[in-house]
Amino acid sequence: MHLSLTSSQTICLFYAVAFLSSCVIGHGVFFNDSKVKTCCRSTTPGPINGEISRCTYVPESKKGRCKEAYVLTMTNHSKHCAKVDSTWMISKLEELKNSGKPCEGTH
Repeated sequence: MHLSLTSSQTICLFYAVAFLSSCVIGHGVFFNDSKVKTCCRSTTPGPINGEISRCTYVPESKKGRCKEAYVLTMTNHSKHCAKVDSTWMISKLEELKNSGKPCEGTH
């Protein structure tokens, strides 16, 4: 049996896969629309290298399983949980604010 796809079928299949994968990723661990949904079970006390594209404050969970942290999304889409009261993070918050990219959810 020989199967072949026309170009319009291939394009339709591509968009269907892209749509389904965006639904899975969008409702995953970290992001759902513009609200961050994550649980930082541990935080990095030391500096995180690389360019930050997004920063979001995440409070400690009521049951204490998730730590209070800043979730840093890098330009390569990796995500890191930074310790809130670390010296480097306090200066990084000021740097982000001055560059026009303030950390979301900060008080």
